[in-house]
Amino acid sequence: MASSISKHSLVVTVHGRTWTFTLDRKLERFGELEIDHLWIPTPQLNPVGEAAPDSMFRSFCESYRNLCMTEVSDLAQAAETYALARLLPHTRKRGAMAVFMDAKESKETHKLLRGNDEELQGLLERDPLAPMTVTEFDAAMQKLQERQFSEGQRERYIEITEELLGDVHELWWFGHRPEAAHAAVLGRWTDLMKRIGRRRGCETEKAVLDCLSYEAAAAFRRCYSAAWSAYLLPRLQEELDLSRYSYRYLEYFHQQIIVAQPGAVDHRLHPFHGHCFALHPATGRFLKTGRGRELVGEWLQVAVMTGFTSEAAYHTWQTGISNSPEFGRLLRGFYLAYWHYSSQRDSANSDRPYRTGSLTPDD
Repeated sequence: MASSISKHSLVVTVHGRTWTFTLDRKLERFGELEIDHLWIPTPQLNPVGEAAPDSMFRSFCESYRNLCMTEVSDLAQAAETYALARLLPHTRKRGAMAVFMDAKESKETHKLLRGNDEELQGLLERDPLAPMTVTEFDAAMQKLQERQFSEGQRERYIEITEELLGDVHELWWFGHRPEAAHAAVLGRWTDLMKRIGRRRGCETEKAVLDCLSYEAAAAFRRCYSAAWSAYLLPRLQEELDLSRYSYRYLEYFHQQIIVAQPGAVDHRLHPFHGHCFALHPATGRFLKTGRGRELVGEWLQVAVMTGFTSEAAYHTWQTGISNSPEFGRLLRGFYLAYWHYSSQRDSANSDRPYRTGSLTPDD
């Protein structure tokens, strides 16, 4: 039996800096497992204007900045992530959503899509849930992307990105002025919006601004993910004595998923394209279905194990998790939820009625 929602407040102090995170908490049944489900409602993460220093949005940005000062090896990437995340309140939100299904939806879309859990439950029950590999999931998610960029747009992207972020590394790390770096990037972005974003034409440049707007949202989710890993999860474990299953669930759902790919150009695959599972509305709908929670529970039962007789045995098990049938079925379930959300959202935002069963996810 699921419990009611309660609040749990975390006060994190590191090197004299303090951040407060207020989480919703609910004990929920995931198949045979009872999971301590903790999350932050997405409205609390919304950046408004410059975002007050004590807002949840700023808490995640600043805790990431603090983490970077001591533990990050890729300094240039860290500086760009922080600068882009702080830029989020000023970006082109509709343009970002046109780049890829974003982790935000309008109030109108939310109202139109509310109450469709039974339909998604039926889809999950009817589908054979053939296991997907991470690579197959990545390819399927790519098909849901709404905008493809031309070679000319890619070239302008490189030029505009250099104009916006070219010296942020030096300003932050060598100048020891993170706020100056943020102010410089914000000033350049404001100028770009005046010269390009608010004028007719300039479609190539506007597409680049949309892409950078999406990247700002993805950068904030990197801050969110890093803070969960470094600060929130250890404190929650200490305060709540989470079960191994609850810890694994929270660890996975509040992280940006990055998979190592030996031999690839950058050795990393981002199958969810900058999202965290916990922040996407499609995941929320997936977890409201009984079948969705069962799939998570089935995966958790193989994703948490103890009693290994050797380090080699542990590494063999760890490597095999991503290839397990349970994980593959979970990925298929996730994809069905995102496809269902995307189809309904597109219908809600157009004049075309959404017809249950009129398409299949693999069309």
